[in-house]
Amino acid sequence: MLTTVQKGNQVTIPEPLVQKLGLTTGAQLDWSEAGDDALLVRKPSARAALAAKLCGAGAQVSPERDACAELSRQREDEDNERARGA
Repeated sequence: MLTTVQKGNQVTIPEPLVQKLGLTTGAQLDWSEAGDDALLVRKPSARAALAAKLCGAGAQVSPERDACAELSRQREDEDNERARGA
């Protein structure tokens, strides 16, 4: 599916993908490079979104640790494993 980058770096997501992924207005997408001339666009998992919402909630309990960053890394690793079919 071919799309065009519009003014303001906006891209229209093809309708079949919007439907398949259940995207709605305000949905967040995670963009990253995936090699030469390739982009990876992912819909964050519900767990990743929850981790982001809870960011900083444990600071009073363990101020020396960044529990949010640890959880985000774990969730990202798990999501990447799932995406690779592991």
